[in-house]
Amino acid sequence: HDEEFGLQLDMIRRRQGTSELSSTTSMPKIELLIPEGLFDQRFIESISLNILKMVTDSWEVMYAALLRFVEKEGHAIVPQKEKFEGLSLGGWVSNQRNNFKAGHLSPERISKLNELEAWIWNFEKYRWDSKFTALLAYVEEHGHAQVPGGYEINGLTLGNWVAGRRTDFKKGKLSPERTSKLDDLPGWVWDAKDARWEAMFQHVVDHVERE
Repeated sequence: HDEEFGLQLDMIRRRQGTSELSSTTSMPKIELLIPEGLFDQRFIESISLNILKMVTDSWEVMYAALLRFVEKEGHAIVPQKEKFEGLSLGGWVSNQRNNFKAGHLSPERISKLNELEAWIWNFEKYRWDSKFTALLAYVEEHGHAQVPGGYEINGLTLGNWVAGRRTDFKKGKLSPERTSKLDDLPGWVWDAKDARWEAMFQHVVDHVERE
């Protein structure tokens, strides 16, 4: 279909996704040869919907669902496995990020997604930054970054995340920038076992000196 016709159809498809489509919605003119006896209102509505699905992009329907998610939740950060209104919205959102990274997303669609509240292109960075922010809050409260294993805050197992970053560092999987951020925290240690041993040893030394 030509560009103008396609735009009309995509607009109707998006309205379908936002529950704005009704039996009174007018389709662009399409001439069909229909056998006699089949021409009734229900048939018209059914064939109109099927034509719409065949000649338009389901991207518009998913985008409309994302708009409703944003309206409900106040952000566009959809978990990858999230189901919303029966749609695999989380997977679709993840695919948009992957398409963007691969350069397969049109400028128009990039612009539409950028307009959404709290839309993010790099989910891994967002996740790391949000957990590092939680670590900063822990340091502010406790005065150090030696988070006990299993420690939880606001549903986040911060102790496990900290242990995971130490493992990343040992395997050479932690970037210099992130390594520096953690190094700058008061009381941060890369080897928790050695740090505990040193602390216990110093405790013994202090006890002996007091005696």
